[in-house]
Amino acid sequence: MSVLASGYRRLAALLNRHLRSQDQPSVNRKRVLRILQVNGLTLERHTAQRPARTHEGVVVALRSNIRWCSDHLELHCRDGSLVRVLFAIDACDREIIAWSATTEGISGEMVRDLMLSCVEARFGATRTPHPVEWLSDNGSAYIDKETACIATALGLRLAFTPVRSASEQRDLGGLCEDPQA
Repeated sequence: MSVLASGYRRLAALLNRHLRSQDQPSVNRKRVLRILQVNGLTLERHTAQRPARTHEGVVVALRSNIRWCSDHLELHCRDGSLVRVLFAIDACDREIIAWSATTEGISGEMVRDLMLSCVEARFGATRTPHPVEWLSDNGSAYIDKETACIATALGLRLAFTPVRSASEQRDLGGLCEDPQA
């Protein structure tokens, strides 16, 4: 088995064992990971099969009904309960197209219902007249196979923000401000 096939943590442990045997200071495992990444020696993380490309561009759209962004948030109530709100917003006019709330977890069924509500609210039909990009994070409710099938049937093209992207917070969390400003 190759040393690189073991993963960066194992590689760091082997390297540090060797360095300690020569009375040299050890290295941080995150530094080892960063060096491997810079040199293209790491594999891309596998989180799920993607039915569409990963979104890596600008969130803002030039016209309405070109790109919709979906996310959820949690509200902590005074009585200690937790309310989760799922919503979809148009990337151009920043209008909330549809939303739903629950005191339980966000499910794939809720995302599919939200998709249908958005299409019906904007187009008065059960299919979009042109492809609309549905941008979301990599949550299990969004990447579910059944969700992907329903999205395709509705005329939505799924796109996902990169896993653990630094821009994910800016792209989806900062929709109230113009990211170009």
